[in-house]
Amino acid sequence: MRTTFKISACLFALLTLLAILSGWSNKTAYLQGNRHHEYQLLVASLNGDNEAVRTMLIGGADPNTPPGPQDKGMTALMFASWKGHEQIVRLLLTAGANPNALADNGSSPLMYAAVAGNIQIVNALLNKGANANYVSQTGNSAILLPFANRDADIVRSLAEAIQPSVLNGLRINNDPLIIAVVKMGNPQLAGSLLRANIDLEVRDSTGQTALMYAARAGRTQIVIRLLRKGANVNARDSRGVTSLTKAVMGNRIAAVQVLRSYGARS
Repeated sequence: MRTTFKISACLFALLTLLAILSGWSNKTAYLQGNRHHEYQLLVASLNGDNEAVRTMLIGGADPNTPPGPQDKGMTALMFASWKGHEQIVRLLLTAGANPNALADNGSSPLMYAAVAGNIQIVNALLNKGANANYVSQTGNSAILLPFANRDADIVRSLAEAIQPSVLNGLRINNDPLIIAVVKMGNPQLAGSLLRANIDLEVRDSTGQTALMYAARAGRTQIVIRLLRKGANVNARDSRGVTSLTKAVMGNRIAAVQVLRSYGARS
């Protein structure tokens, strides 16, 4: 089961990255196709030319310059967010760049910043009104993208900005988000989600909760975090099996001790 999940998680990460970056395929073609003066702000934002961007904006360049023919709907802000050009992102936002514009593939500047793993840009976008609740037609969301890099800081920032109803509706590999993260076995990622109002009792198709998965796998740190947050220690899956029973069957001694200290029963 663990090997299968790791493979599917890797596939998810790869497919997600491909989906996001599908709006950008050939930098050389872009540079050759956008030499017209109307597109120079986009070129400079992509290349990280701070002074050129500043000069153009001071000169009256539109921070929301429409994408060129090779841009797949990507704006200057998207290019700068994706490439990690923090100063340019701030210049564009100050000049009025739209933090919620969408590329042809449905991706927002926040999604490009999240997939690039830049917490400063993520926070800058959020502070300027970027919509953390946006979910694309394909079910993609900015908060799903940092999981590929296991970036707990970005997950925490986005989780704090997103509405609980949206957060609890997100899935990875068809698993509710909290269950998917527990399966990954990363306490930092789990902790970032637990700071938000995520539903700890959400269940997968077999009726299992996040605590059950953590107990069965012997992920004691995550078990402790879930219990401290208020997870139901005696919940039962669709077969009537509790977290304690799963931990005992897996010989997860440390997890068993923690569960019993919280009043777990078989």
